[in-house]
Amino acid sequence: MEEEAVLRLSDAFTHKEQEPVMELKARVLNINYVHNKKLMEQSRTLRDYSILVGKVKTLSREMELGQAIDRAIEECIEENVLHDFLVRRRNEVKNSILTEYDEERVLAELSRESYEDGEKAGYVDGQKVGYTDGEKHFARLAQALLEAGRIEDLSRATTDKDYREKMYKEYDM
Repeated sequence: MEEEAVLRLSDAFTHKEQEPVMELKARVLNINYVHNKKLMEQSRTLRDYSILVGKVKTLSREMELGQAIDRAIEECIEENVLHDFLVRRRNEVKNSILTEYDEERVLAELSRESYEDGEKAGYVDGQKVGYTDGEKHFARLAQALLEAGRIEDLSRATTDKDYREKMYKEYDM
């Protein structure tokens, strides 16, 4: 994500038939560590929170999430990052981060499953359309061969794919 973005509620609508009568815009600031330095300089708490979350993200690539959170909290306490808060509320912070990460994982899994379901439905719909188009295509060929009195060619085209392709080319289909 960039340093900041503007999100519009209407962008979430699936059907955008007309301009919305009223629009909600939200300014979103990237508070990941190393982003929005000016903002981080203005709020030590926000900067420290960003450092904690950054540590959790980095460490969770190397170890189980619970261990990553414990280690990140320990490192932050040692480095005087949210020191007093983390000493007093260590368990609350850990549970909060675990809940947030679990929610993100569940949402990501649901999104993946929804995509797969949509992909399967699209594949089935595509097969139906392809089948229908194929039937129409062959029906046009059959009609042309019947009109030309080419019954044997029609019979052969029903069982011989290469011959059927030859007939399609011959009739510019």
